[in-house]
Amino acid sequence: MRRSVTLILIVLSALAAAAWGQESTPQPVGHRGVSILYEATIGTRLNRQPDPGVEDTRWFASWDLGLMAQRGDWAWGATLLAHADEDGTRWGIRPRYRRWLGGKTTLDLGAGVLLGGGTNYGVQSYPGFTGLVALSHGRWLGVSLELHAIRTAQALSHYYDPVLGERYDAAASGVDWGVYLGFRLNGVGALVASAAELVLGMAAAAALSSSW
Repeated sequence: MRRSVTLILIVLSALAAAAWGQESTPQPVGHRGVSILYEATIGTRLNRQPDPGVEDTRWFASWDLGLMAQRGDWAWGATLLAHADEDGTRWGIRPRYRRWLGGKTTLDLGAGVLLGGGTNYGVQSYPGFTGLVALSHGRWLGVSLELHAIRTAQALSHYYDPVLGERYDAAASGVDWGVYLGFRLNGVGALVASAAELVLGMAAAAALSSSW
C-alpha cells in the first residue's frame, strides 16, 4: 500500500510540474522560450472499426506530454502520445505546430508516428500514422479531431478440412483509419483529469484483485 501511495505522489508531482509550467498565453513578439506541454483528452471514435463484431463507437482517453518552443505568437515542438480505448492501446511521437489566434485561443496542428500498441480484435502492424487538429482556450478548454492509420489483419472465419485434417483461418487485411473526436483539457485541467483517472484506475484494480 505504501508503495502505491508513493507511486501516485510521484506521478501527480510530475503532472503538477508539467501543468504549472505550461504557457497559456503568448509572450511579447520576439520572445523565445521553452515550456512543458501536458494535455488529457476524453472522447469517442466517429467511424466503424474494421472488425464487424466490434461496436460502431468506442470511448477513448489519451495523454500528450512534451515540450514547445515559443516564438512570439507561434510555437513548435513534439509530444509523446498515449492512447487507450475499450479495445486496446497505442503510443507514439507527434510533432506539433501551435498558433495563437488571439488572447488565449490557440490552433494546434500535428502529424506523427504511432510506434506500438495492442488490440483485442486483430493484429496490428506498426509504425502507423497519427494526425491532430485541436482548438483550445487557455489552460482548460479544448476540442480535437484525431486521425490514426494502422495496418491491421482480422480473422473473419475458421473452418476445418476433414480430408487433410487441418484447420484454416480466413483473414482480411487493410488499414484501419480511425477518426476520434475529443474534449481536451490543458495544463491544470489535464492534471485534475489525470488525477481522477489515476484514482479510479487504482480503485478498479483494487476491486478486481479483491474479487479473486
